[in-house]
Amino acid sequence: NLVDDKVFRFQAKDPDLRKKVFLTRKFDNVSTYAMDVVANVIVELSRRPFFSDMEFDLYGTGDLYDRLVEPLRGFENVRLHRRFLSRSEIASEHRSHGIALYPTRFDSQGVSMGEAAMSGLAVVSSNIDAARCFLPDDQGLLCEVEDAVAYADVIERLYRDPQAFAAAAEACHD
Repeated sequence: NLVDDKVFRFQAKDPDLRKKVFLTRKFDNVSTYAMDVVANVIVELSRRPFFSDMEFDLYGTGDLYDRLVEPLRGFENVRLHRRFLSRSEIASEHRSHGIALYPTRFDSQGVSMGEAAMSGLAVVSSNIDAARCFLPDDQGLLCEVEDAVAYADVIERLYRDPQAFAAAAEACHD
């Protein structure tokens, strides 16, 4: 899980960036990548009063793309980008977002999570061995894989508490 710290440079985040969530992923193997969980988290967040104050940028494509993003199509603040990004484009997106959402069912996405963490995003992921090896387990960012409400609760906490957001982002980088 090597991360090029010359491309993915740490940048302390403006507190307003806690309202902007980023994800890049393949939209195919849900048994690994848990893109269905991402959709469920965003739908859960849509039921909360602050949802319209947030923005979501989801990048990627794959065989299950249309099916997985279908529940998200009606939200004006969820931007679906059906393409992959270059490394420099990912780094640029990291600079304009504060939270990275990377639920996972298996040992996967370590590089993407690490790149986001190195860039200074607060990375919300799953409570599995692989994520615990690379992300701080004392910031309340790791959730049980299938628990969309728990991920939404973490994002809500980061949204409502700029200091918790800043501490989580710095801890992820460290």
